[in-house]
Amino acid sequence: MTGPVSDPILLSARAAAAAGAWGVVRATLERDEAGTSASGARAVLLADAYLWTGDPQSATTWLGRAVPLLERTGDRPTLRRALNMQGAAAFSLGTLDVAADRFGEALARARRDDDALLTARATNNLGAIAALRGDADKAIASYQLAMPAYQRLGHARGLAESSHNLGIAYRIRGELTPADEAERRAIEFAVEAGDARLAAMAQAGRADIALRRSDPAWAHATLLRAIAVFSGLPDYLLEADALWMLADACDQLEDRASADAAIERSLLLARAHGHRLQAAQALQMRAQIELRRSEPALARISATDALEVFRDVGSISSVEDLSEFLAQLP
Repeated sequence: MTGPVSDPILLSARAAAAAGAWGVVRATLERDEAGTSASGARAVLLADAYLWTGDPQSATTWLGRAVPLLERTGDRPTLRRALNMQGAAAFSLGTLDVAADRFGEALARARRDDDALLTARATNNLGAIAALRGDADKAIASYQLAMPAYQRLGHARGLAESSHNLGIAYRIRGELTPADEAERRAIEFAVEAGDARLAAMAQAGRADIALRRSDPAWAHATLLRAIAVFSGLPDYLLEADALWMLADACDQLEDRASADAAIERSLLLARAHGHRLQAAQALQMRAQIELRRSEPALARISATDALEVFRDVGSISSVEDLSEFLAQLP
């Protein structure tokens, strides 16, 4: 097996990754599947490409191959990065206990080896789990720890991610003005990093805020632009997220056919790629739309299906919201 420096395929894939061309990364490494399976560094990079394009199931498979190789070779930096990525994949698949375990192990190793960047990333990721479990205060505290570290490192992409996550946490608390300010900062950092995906992700966050402020027309136009970015990458997870928000905008604009199509597309993408949380969020939105259309029986079915998933993955805030929603149905 060739080493990282002398491996032309790995070098080519790394160059594509640096340019954000994750589809090229996948194609480059998949062409020599046997060689990629035998190289921990290649397997981790391919898993990263799958994560960036919204396919956590494939990422999990490749990380499972990579970790034993990295443990045998003693590649500590790549191993701790792989553990953090396993957490990210588990988070996307809705297995929060596994995600928290992997993020925690990555954080411990990063601190032990004085890896400031991974310390910031793992701290940010643990904040995302806290937010999903309904502890917005803990999530915000985590992001506020991660962001100064990213600032010291001059890591604009990390600042964009944490700012966007901060916006989500503020939305959970119903604080829309600071949420919008956080998303605006996320866009600025994403533009600085040259990352169109992150910029579109923050724009989708702003669209969600606009929907909560009863501005569906602005949200609709913004989400269409974001979906075009996600579809072009492709990033199935973010596309599924944006589609269920688009459904809400369309329904508020009284375009029922487009709303129904957006929900079905969101569910199709989420289920095809194992995104249980996105599927549950789409079902939750469908329930809200059905209630808005005076269809409480259908709303109860959709909400009950979503509640089952949220309970299973441990999304406490979503369980509370849906339980209240169901209790208020006629």
